Amino acid sequence: MPFQGDQPIGEIRMPAPAGFAPAPGLRWSETVDLAALNSQALIDLWLSKRPNDEALPACEQFDDLELRRWSDNLIMLDVAPDAADDRRYRYREIGSAAAAPEGGDFSGQFMHAALPAAKAVPRLQIYDRAIRTRAPVVVAARTELAGSVGAKWHVSALPLSHHGDDVDLIMVLLYVEPLSP
Repeated sequence: MPFQGDQPIGEIRMPAPAGFAPAPGLRWSETVDLAALNSQALIDLWLSKRPNDEALPACEQFDDLELRRWSDNLIMLDVAPDAADDRRYRYREIGSAAAAPEGGDFSGQFMHAALPAAKAVPRLQIYDRAIRTRAPVVVAARTELAGSVGAKWHVSALPLSHHGDDVDLIMVLLYVEPLSP
């Protein structure tokens, strides 16, 4: 079940991934969830960059070296309002590992043009929630794949702002791992 902090946030069904993007790290135990540990470390960094309890951190506050451990699994999305008072998301950058479950490197493209609706809708729910709550949103979900293999999604969406107020960028940490049959 997806969570925001310690609270369930409702059911978000993730689609079958186009590929996998496993969490890096040495797996010394099946019970250790490296995706959750890496996600929490990025959220802790995000929290340390907030200028105060109400303002959001800016992308410029994050150094490339600070983000290096997550960079292969990061997606940066520009948030662009459209004429219908809705939001559109444009892929600014996609890390090499994150491109596999997304279905390719769609840098520069709008999500609604790059992904079919069935794949875009769950992502939009996560990103819209991050904007609405102005807080990190973490979703851990399982998906059935063809045959007896499944996939585990771990998505963290962290809102960013150039001026501390409006969310105009979302940093997404994406891990998708195969589940043992």
